[in-house]
Amino acid sequence: MDLNSWTVKELPVEYELPVSSIMTTHAWSASTNDSLADVEKIMATRSLASVPVIDANGDIYGIVNWSDLLRCRAAKTSLRSLRAWEVCASKPIVVPPDLPIHEVAKLMLENEIPDVVVMDGDQIKGFVSTFDFVQRLLDRS
Repeated sequence: MDLNSWTVKELPVEYELPVSSIMTTHAWSASTNDSLADVEKIMATRSLASVPVIDANGDIYGIVNWSDLLRCRAAKTSLRSLRAWEVCASKPIVVPPDLPIHEVAKLMLENEIPDVVVMDGDQIKGFVSTFDFVQRLLDRS
């Protein structure tokens, strides 16, 4: 079923829940100068699908996700020689914590991106990846 053709009335009630109800709470980030090996360690240790990359000013520079790491590994690139800023998706989409789940899903589909950053004002609250949506579906069954 095409999500773009649905109206809000046709969506299940839970899709009106705020994105904060499914987001991974922000607790970890990487610096632009961290090596990809360091980023991979953070992600593996914390079971994260993606990690926000923060620049020297404390602003979000981008996001590194498992696809980025797998691409580098497939190219046989040393994860120690690359820095997070070199491979992260820059200028990530930022959404407020109260945006409905279906609106976030729509943004991700339209922009063909696997994750978004959830911010309240200038503060990172968390992030949502496609894995969060899959987990939500599994929790329902």
